[in-house]
Amino acid sequence: MKKALKWIGIVFVVLVIISLIGGSDSNKNKSQTSSETSNTTKAETKPTPEEKPISPTDIAMADLIADFDKNQLSAEETYKDKLIQTTGYISNISEDIIGNPFLSLKPTTEEYYFGTTVQCLFKEKSELTSLENGQQVTVTGTVKTQSLGIISVDGCKVVE
Repeated sequence: MKKALKWIGIVFVVLVIISLIGGSDSNKNKSQTSSETSNTTKAETKPTPEEKPISPTDIAMADLIADFDKNQLSAEETYKDKLIQTTGYISNISEDIIGNPFLSLKPTTEEYYFGTTVQCLFKEKSELTSLENGQQVTVTGTVKTQSLGIISVDGCKVVE
């Protein structure tokens, strides 16, 4: 009985080893096939001629905010990843927690405005050093999403 159990154990171990070796070969084959497919796809991709710069959609900040306040999901479907141009009043010039410079904009000159704001993220803080809180400014940027009453706009540039 002990001899039979010993042989069954040996056969089991051999089968496990064979299945592990066979499994790693199939993973290699899958990985090779995947890389061959991606190389083929890259080779088949033709370079496109330079595209014209996209003109931003001009939208009043009050309208943008109203659309987000009315229905955030619908507004994100309409504006997300779209280049816009809007004009507002600076309420804050700062950096976020990881050091990205931004402007907070509001649609009005009211000193104590507590509604939805637009946060424009910039690449360089040098673009913001000549600006002041309360100043009217026109910016372009790509709309991302709204969170906690702040509409995030990325890749901003000051137009005026």
